[in-house]
Amino acid sequence: SDVLADVERLLILLSKTIQDARHLKQFGHFESLFAYLWDYVTPLDALHVAYERWRRHEVAIAEVDGVFHVGQMWFGSYFCTQGQTTLMLNITKVEGLALEADLTFTIGARGSKSDAPVQ
Repeated sequence: SDVLADVERLLILLSKTIQDARHLKQFGHFESLFAYLWDYVTPLDALHVAYERWRRHEVAIAEVDGVFHVGQMWFGSYFCTQGQTTLMLNITKVEGLALEADLTFTIGARGSKSDAPVQ
C-alpha cells in the first residue's frame, strides 16, 4: 500500500543517516533532519495513518503496558555536531499509557582540557 511504501521510504532515509554522518551534519541536529524527513519528504497523512494504526493496535498497547514506572531511569547517547550527547529520562508520573518524565541532555565540553560534561 502507499502508506507502507511511505513509511519504508522514511526508514530507508533514516538508515542512511545513521550509516553516514554527513547527512546529519547538513542539518546540525538529528531532530532537524527527522523533522525535515517527516514534514517534507514523506507525506504527513501517510505517516499519521501509520502511527495511529500502530498506536491503537491492541498488540502494541499490550507490549507497552507496565513497561514504565515512576522512578525508572532510561539512558542513551547520540552524536551530533556539538559532539557526543548523552541523555537521561527520569519517569516521574505514569497513568495508563500516558507518562511524564524529566529529560536531561549532557554535552561533552569541546576543546576543554577537562572531560567534565557541560549541562
